[in-house]
Amino acid sequence: MFRGLLLDYGGVLTSSVTGSFAAFCRAEGIDVDIFRTVVLDAARSADSMFHAVEVGKIDQDEFDRLLAKTISKATGKQVDPAGLKQRLFAGSMRDEEMMKAVRRIRAGGIKTALVSNSWGGADYPRELFDGLFDASIISGEVGLRKPNADIYLLAASRVELDPSECVFVDDFQINVRGAEAVGMRGIHHHDTLETIRELEDIFGVDVSGGTD
Repeated sequence: MFRGLLLDYGGVLTSSVTGSFAAFCRAEGIDVDIFRTVVLDAARSADSMFHAVEVGKIDQDEFDRLLAKTISKATGKQVDPAGLKQRLFAGSMRDEEMMKAVRRIRAGGIKTALVSNSWGGADYPRELFDGLFDASIISGEVGLRKPNADIYLLAASRVELDPSECVFVDDFQINVRGAEAVGMRGIHHHDTLETIRELEDIFGVDVSGGTD
């Protein structure tokens, strides 16, 4: 029986992160394929700027400087580091339907937690957290990042559940697999309505109707 719901933030409780990145590339005149290759290649490295910022070893300003330098070198176009993260995520909007679904699931007695890899941690709508989550695990604050097994185990412990009692939702397959590796039920999020239907089936809670 599943008694806990753990969710990513960007790309699950917001619109597509990759869509926002594509909009950034259009606005900045950067080839989106080159940008994607640069980001993926950098993110794969264990000593990358992405790993460092997500576990809190560097702050957001330093990350912005390093990423701007890397993109500029790869594309031949000078990228301003000031506010780079905000520009990258400017096209990402809150998914109100997913947020309503989380509130209704929680109201049905299911424990909920945020499990998010953070690029600095300053831009979360923390004023909403009390109504959404029983716990929030943000990578830079706990020194762990997805898909490391320990961050999923920490999240389960924060909601006082066994990993096998938890469902985990993320828009990146690698992070879903990390959750499944510790015994959680994984959902690879592609579409809000599909994810909501799957959550309704799993928890037996009607989250698509009613009012908040």
